Amino acid sequence: VLWWYYFSKLIEFMDTFFFILRKNNHQITFLHIYHHASMLNIWWFVMNWVPCGHSYFGASLNSFIHVLMYSYYGLSAVPALRPYLWWKKYITQGQLIQFFLTMSQTI
Repeated sequence: VLWWYYFSKLIEFMDTFFFILRKNNHQITFLHIYHHASMLNIWWFVMNWVPCGHSYFGASLNSFIHVLMYSYYGLSAVPALRPYLWWKKYITQGQLIQFFLTMSQTI
């Protein structure tokens, strides 16, 4: 299961290529590149050196947050639904909570 999660990090990095194809270069920031590159490196390390049950917590929590995030993106593509999408700020808060919890559990 963790290998599938690792491969999902490669798929998520594809959004950078979609930004390039759509000429949305303003969305390609240092933080964006750093995040995706570091996630690939971190999870490569985890998969090769620490592939244990503890790894499931961070992967599960991150996957849950990404389901919420991509659901928001998908729904926001429908103009009629945009006024009803009040929960964007909660996704950001969820990401910060996820980061804190995952780092705490890792430490």
